[in-house]
Amino acid sequence: MGALLLTAVVAVGAVGLSGQDPALDRTAAIRWGLRRAAHVTGIGAVGAGVLLVLAALSVLEAPGSGALSVGYAVRNSAGLAGLAAGAAAVWGGRHAWMAPFGWCLASFFVPSSGDLPARIATWLLQPADTAAATWTSVVLAVGGGLLYALAGSRR
Repeated sequence: MGALLLTAVVAVGAVGLSGQDPALDRTAAIRWGLRRAAHVTGIGAVGAGVLLVLAALSVLEAPGSGALSVGYAVRNSAGLAGLAAGAAAVWGGRHAWMAPFGWCLASFFVPSSGDLPARIATWLLQPADTAAATWTSVVLAVGGGLLYALAGSRR
């Protein structure tokens, strides 16, 4: 349930990853890189905050029916925000929500064989201490965040 909720929160924020006028964004005299990075960080922080508040209210539990940890919330929100940012750079802000939503949806259909590709594909559903899930999230967060911060949103 937490993965679906987090995906919805990130998808709503991902739509705002493009400006109203891309030509104006590209010709402005201000540096957009830090502002773009802050926007992606803000989306991830809101997502983690929503998960942690609901966990504190005992509404959500982590995979394996345990208490939802801060590491789980931060890992998943950072990875999904980076995935949305990368999608905004490649497809544009209007379509940036599709990458987090698609990955979340696909992760429910991957068989849980326990091998590395399955753990990578289902990183959203893995417990907080899973190394493959953590590294997948780090790669998505850093890669997508840097791509979006440097290139901006596609038109």
